Amino acid sequence: MHLANYIEKLTTEMINSGNLEGILLTGLTRDGIDLMEKYVDMTGDVQTVSLVMLQAFPSEVSKDSRVQYWIESYRSLLDRWRLWHE
Repeated sequence: MHLANYIEKLTTEMINSGNLEGILLTGLTRDGIDLMEKYVDMTGDVQTVSLVMLQAFPSEVSKDSRVQYWIESYRSLLDRWRLWHE
């Protein structure tokens, strides 16, 4: 019981702090995407979360509008920088 409480508390702390290491606790669940959202909110780093979702979990991309928004934001950023071939 103590271990379960500790893991739940640690997971909540990781999500609230936007610590991507917490993905080991959340996996790709709603909590995992919430964690990534907090990370993007804190850092503005749409590249990392876009690449993680596209490479590791391509089937999840169409299931959550936040993920679609991050990918479109990253694509738009690359277009503004004219990095079509890089």
